[in-house]
Amino acid sequence: MDSASLISRLPISLYGYVPERTACIVFLVFFSISTALHFCQAVAFRQAWVFPTIFMCGVAEIVGWSCRLWSNNDVFLLRSFEVQYFCLMAAPIFLFAANIVIFVRIVQRLGPWYSPIKPRYHLIIFALFTVVAAILMIVGLGIALGAVPRLDLDQVNTGVNVILAGVAVHLAAIVSYFVFSGFFFIQHSLDSPSSEAMESSQGTIIPRAPWDKKVLALSVVLTLDMLCIFVRTLELSYGIFGRYMVTERFVVAMDASMMVTAMVLWNLVHPALFMKRRIGTE
Repeated sequence: MDSASLISRLPISLYGYVPERTACIVFLVFFSISTALHFCQAVAFRQAWVFPTIFMCGVAEIVGWSCRLWSNNDVFLLRSFEVQYFCLMAAPIFLFAANIVIFVRIVQRLGPWYSPIKPRYHLIIFALFTVVAAILMIVGLGIALGAVPRLDLDQVNTGVNVILAGVAVHLAAIVSYFVFSGFFFIQHSLDSPSSEAMESSQGTIIPRAPWDKKVLALSVVLTLDMLCIFVRTLELSYGIFGRYMVTERFVVAMDASMMVTAMVLWNLVHPALFMKRRIGTE
């Protein structure tokens, strides 16, 4: 994309289209209801970790779609464009963080000896991945969006490349997560403990059956999160004003819909179920 192409898109709007009011309202309502439910469920089940993860994901989506709705009235309002871009980029990171917390709890409950590394190392490793990805995305967004008013194509591209680096780190974290979790669940299904973990772990074996639907929910949410990251990579590979970024139906179908599904799924199969101390209560 050259400077002329960038400039030619801007007269339409900063988005390349006018955000559809109906779509904005629909997703704003869905995310608001789901986030409010997560708040109530977190309080009721006393799950404080939900607030910096799933709840923050919902807040980011609410702010992002509120800004898009605001942009429906003024498509050249730079601040709302910047805020929605940042929030919708950050939301999947919070959701992934929730998956990590839940997976660590599953490892602790079903048997840490099925994992090649201790549960706390899972948390440390993926937390580092997530923090690095978030920093790169924030820096990249600052560089790219700061250059939009000046129509500085080189700086926009530099920012996009930094964002892509952050997305790549996040994607690497998700792929690594798939490998570790896949190994764990295969070992558990075969009842074949990892020798290293067996030597250093303590605990009792928990029956598999009650966890089936929870593990399925975790897998579905992670898959949706991973698809969102793949979509984000595809979008950014064409630039901040590339053909996918300026196609609203693509954003709605491949980003917002997946995030809504993931949020609602955690309402229906709430993560608090993973945190119960007594298996007999399930």
